[in-house]
Amino acid sequence: MAIRFYCEIDGMQDNWIEVGSVWTRRDDKQLMAVEDMEPYFEQLHRLGEACHIVLPDDVVINDIAELSEENLGEDIDLRLWGFIVGVLYRAREHLRSLGNWSARLSSDGTGRT
Repeated sequence: MAIRFYCEIDGMQDNWIEVGSVWTRRDDKQLMAVEDMEPYFEQLHRLGEACHIVLPDDVVINDIAELSEENLGEDIDLRLWGFIVGVLYRAREHLRSLGNWSARLSSDGTGRT
């Protein structure tokens, strides 16, 4: 199952990226070791599942494999660029917040409901 992230910048709300919801610790470590754009986009191609990105010249990218520094160009709005290159980090935080704990209200001091 994928997680869809929407761009919420005024005038850019048609943009979205879907990222897979199952990651390994290796995926996590690789993302945190990224220092430039090429490895980031390689990981986005592997973990991403779909996208709809509208560029300033009205070119639309609907294939996650087409997202690259070269294809996005130098004239992309910096806010849209930030959305695209930040989506894996948002997905990482979302997925990490789902694991390793559960909570429920307790009806008394014993912990039983």
